[in-house]
Amino acid sequence: MYPFLKAADKRASCITVHSYPLAVQPNQPTPTPEQALAVTTDTFFAKWSKIYNTLSEPKTRLILGETQSVTDGGASQVSNTFVSTLWSLDHMATSAWSGFSGAQFHGGLVTSAHPFNKDVGDYYTYSVIEVNAMNTNLVDVRPVYYGLLAFNRMLDWVSGFNGNMDITVEKASLTGKAENGFRSWLFSASNGNGALLMINKDSKPRAATFAVPKNIKDSGIALGEALTAPSVTSFSGITIAGQTLDSTCDGRLAGKYNPKKIHISKTGTYTATLPAYSAMVLYLGKDNVKLTSRRAGTTVPNTCH
Repeated sequence: MYPFLKAADKRASCITVHSYPLAVQPNQPTPTPEQALAVTTDTFFAKWSKIYNTLSEPKTRLILGETQSVTDGGASQVSNTFVSTLWSLDHMATSAWSGFSGAQFHGGLVTSAHPFNKDVGDYYTYSVIEVNAMNTNLVDVRPVYYGLLAFNRMLDWVSGFNGNMDITVEKASLTGKAENGFRSWLFSASNGNGALLMINKDSKPRAATFAVPKNIKDSGIALGEALTAPSVTSFSGITIAGQTLDSTCDGRLAGKYNPKKIHISKTGTYTATLPAYSAMVLYLGKDNVKLTSRRAGTTVPNTCH
């Protein structure tokens, strides 16, 4: 593989990689939520990071041309629950840190005759959206979508809503007792915007303290958007900053937008607490509070179905 990629250097416009961290295998147990929470793709992506760093400038783009949580359509209780939300955030952050510039999540457009927001258990368990057969004009959103939404909203902010802005990704430096399954990533850009992505895949809450790097134009207030669910294997009840896509018919988030405003301490640090099995994007930058009006959304649930 490596000699082939070196030979393609300066000739190929991009290199696409297929990546599935867990697999459905004959005569083997189906992957479990615990396995999905424990899995990290650091070793896999470290190899690609090494390749990326040896490519000539301008570097050939690395893209996850096909990726998802589990092969062969996914696994129930893993690919179609809140587990997939937490996994997808970590997966995208790790790939971005390794030099990948994009990811395409595989998923068939399935149709369900079941009531809205109920697990259909069909072949494409990892599908991002689901058309309801009772009214094909309406679409249900599945849990993995929340991870994709949060990640893309974060990139939009850091880049100043400029798709051409380069974003730097680093493993964040946090203080506090380390916990199993806690992951953190810092995203920043030359415009002074930044975001801290924290993922708590552990069964216990985690408090983390973070000092803002000098390249981020800090306002003294961090805006935190938490992703939570009733349980790690929930199919519905998922929220992002207090809003949900449950029972909506037009794709807009419903409910009151309720980010956490965290004020900087006298020592120049922020402290955020994440519940068990949750994630948070901490928005940093001088104009971050303006996101409140941008993301207010609709305040009452849709009742159109």
